[in-house]
Amino acid sequence: MMSAPPDLILYNGRITTLDRTNPTASAVAIMDGRFVTVGEDHEVLAKRAPNTRCIDLKGRSVLPGLSDSHLHLIRGGLNFNMELRWDGVRSLADAMAMLRQQVAVTPAPQWVRVVGGFAENQFAERRLPTIDELNAAAPDTPVFILHLYDRALLNGAALRAVGYTKDTRDPPSGEIVRDKRGNPTGLIIARPNAGILYATLAKGPKLPVDYQLNSTRHFMRELNRLGVTGAIDAGGGTQNYPEDYQVIQKLAAERQLTVRIWQDHKDDARTAHGIHAEQPASCRSRTAARSTSDLYRRLSGFRVERPQSGGPSGASRPKTGSSPDKNYFSEAVIQIRTQTLHHALLSRLRIGQVATVLLLRSGQRAG
Repeated sequence: MMSAPPDLILYNGRITTLDRTNPTASAVAIMDGRFVTVGEDHEVLAKRAPNTRCIDLKGRSVLPGLSDSHLHLIRGGLNFNMELRWDGVRSLADAMAMLRQQVAVTPAPQWVRVVGGFAENQFAERRLPTIDELNAAAPDTPVFILHLYDRALLNGAALRAVGYTKDTRDPPSGEIVRDKRGNPTGLIIARPNAGILYATLAKGPKLPVDYQLNSTRHFMRELNRLGVTGAIDAGGGTQNYPEDYQVIQKLAAERQLTVRIWQDHKDDARTAHGIHAEQPASCRSRTAARSTSDLYRRLSGFRVERPQSGGPSGASRPKTGSSPDKNYFSEAVIQIRTQTLHHALLSRLRIGQVATVLLLRSGQRAG
């Protein structure tokens, strides 16, 4: 029996609950962010009070909010406002027109960035832009275009900004494509992995913290628009704890998260290679547990790279010229589960469940 009337009631809808004991409903009541009643209009509307907000769904379909099992929400949110999106653009001509418009409003020293979300086969021209086309569109503004995780295109201004020259050696994680004279062309290839793509993008200027807060909120709203209300953040390249988690922590503390996040931390022991020092696992666990005790932010696990024998904390160092990654580092996975994978990936409309729903447009088919 409810101790207080619901804050919100959705009624006159076609609601899919994903609860086998009660697969469909026409109304739900929500209080303090949780479902308190799932059923038919008459039983749910009977619980309304004068201050309850009631929304007539007018027969539209409602699904539980979608949860993405692998998303770079924390990292992507920091930069979302700086990105030009080519998702769904039908022609390269239109994409280049968008790029020129973005160049015109991008202040120095910021870059124009297209960070994935497209492929050349979506364009009518069935190709990527050429470096010459990028240089013509943006002679002075750095442009970075990431294509999947296999390559990136940089115009001349971007090459100057990152400092890639004839004398720059290829890193172990990629290839800087060069012309006959040995000068970088602007094409970089992820071979054997995407490390060079991460590292190059990370050379760009960052937004101030206040702008990162705004950027992350916009990113979450875009995810909400697409029906995503929960995500497992995958951490990943160039994302370090705690500095890159401060924005999401502040938004959580101020109750401004609109996507539930199961976050993963990755710490790195390679202090000799410019990455922050490893804390004891027990310290990280306690810190994360304190900072993630919220319905909208939970800890899903820790990944920490620890040196094997012969590493920085071992008795010997690798031979000169050898790769430290191959000789004395391996990734040990410390996984701290806060709930089962089923509950992480699939929200069900049951009493007591956190209320996150996806409202489909009139006539739109569910599934």
